[in-house]
Amino acid sequence: MKSSEKSHKASMNNFDKEYNRTEKEVYKKTQKREKIASKTALSAVIPAVLLILFISAFLVEPINKAVKKSKIDSSKVKISEQIYSYLDNGDYVGLSKYSDSIDALDNNSFSEEYPVLMAARYYSWSQSFMNKQDNNYNLEEQDISGLSEYLSKFYYYSQISAYNDKNSTISDKNKSYLDKMRKDMGNLLKQYYHVIDDDLDKIAEYSQASISRCLIERSLHEN
Repeated sequence: MKSSEKSHKASMNNFDKEYNRTEKEVYKKTQKREKIASKTALSAVIPAVLLILFISAFLVEPINKAVKKSKIDSSKVKISEQIYSYLDNGDYVGLSKYSDSIDALDNNSFSEEYPVLMAARYYSWSQSFMNKQDNNYNLEEQDISGLSEYLSKFYYYSQISAYNDKNSTISDKNKSYLDKMRKDMGNLLKQYYHVIDDDLDKIAEYSQASISRCLIERSLHEN
């Protein structure tokens, strides 16, 4: 082979090698730029998507509440009748659950029923701490503490004085229901904790600690 041909072949080989090396470098740089661009685009898209999801979640609940409230307001008369049906039957636990299911305490449409709904809530919560299985008292410390807290609130919200600063007038009908609720609660406390009438006459003025002490002392005295 002539030297000129060898030289030409060597030059071509060098050219091919240089071309391949350059092509690989260009490819790598292109890939790197594409990855950077993808990451940049993704980092911009993710916050935008999260923002949209957050705004959607933030708006859904108020919209659902507004729709629910509108339906309830349109059925106000029927719902009010149901509330007083629970009261007539002395089913304060059922009334409390029903009230919560329609958010009645957060709805100004039921401002007239508000006192009996509040009293029913704390009647129900108080009763949940009582031991009704064996017709006897429950002196577990945690239960006595919870019961005393809710009894304190029950006797507060079942008193007319609790609503003096709310610029609301309690109807004679609702006053009668509140009186009946206090009487029914007194019967429960007599049955399960052996309190006496003298305790019930004063219990609305008792602190939570005084209620706890009264329940424990009467229950232990009975034994």
